[in-house]
Amino acid sequence: MKKTIWIMFAVILAVVITVIVGLSFIGKKEEKNYEELRSEAVETTKETDADKKETEDIKETSRHETEAPEENESSVYEASMTIDHEKMKKVNSDYACWIHIPGTDISYPVVLPEDNDFYLHRTFEEKDYAYAGTLFIDAFSEKGLDQDNLIIYGHNMKNGTMFGELQKFKDNDYFESHPYIEIHTPNEVRVYQIFSVRDVSSDIDTLNFALSDFSKKEYIEKAINESIQSREVAESQIITLSTCVGDYSRRLLVSGVRIH
Repeated sequence: MKKTIWIMFAVILAVVITVIVGLSFIGKKEEKNYEELRSEAVETTKETDADKKETEDIKETSRHETEAPEENESSVYEASMTIDHEKMKKVNSDYACWIHIPGTDISYPVVLPEDNDFYLHRTFEEKDYAYAGTLFIDAFSEKGLDQDNLIIYGHNMKNGTMFGELQKFKDNDYFESHPYIEIHTPNEVRVYQIFSVRDVSSDIDTLNFALSDFSKKEYIEKAINESIQSREVAESQIITLSTCVGDYSRRLLVSGVRIH
């Protein structure tokens, strides 16, 4: 009897180890796929010492400014990379843009799907199963990238991939030193300044998840009032990065306003 129990225990243990190793392999494979995609599609701009100083000056200025610069002031911000959008579109016709947060590992293609379920657990390239899924714009975005509130969803992966790093923005030093979100579209590079980090209800019937036809001023004020970290900004198009926080009833939102 004891021997039978030990055999059953050994079999269960072997199965558990196999599953853990398998999931680890899948995770590494997903990371490798995105790394290969980046190497093919992304050209990083070489940063000189002068560029580094300018970037630091911009960050220091952002801590004190209460108004966003004019959108046509190209000297305010220089994007850190260029993207081969044509190649991305050939890989996946749902491709809409590339998101990059300087100083973080968040640098991925973003799709605009037909529904909010398809890419939850599907890869960007082959559209086959992958738990990490693909970053995607809210499917109800009738204006596409021009929504009053451009919402992008992504999983909060424990290994830090996808939107796993958004949790770090809860820390004030991290929030202050990573103020920008770059959205690379086939026509332009948009820059957003992060102004709010907050934990909210996942109820989509709230202002938090409104896509258009709302007061930007009201949204910004509400977000800042609820924020863990925040800064004052001028009214402009809003971007909201949304990820889970371990409880399906809650979401972590990192929001910014367009400054370029």
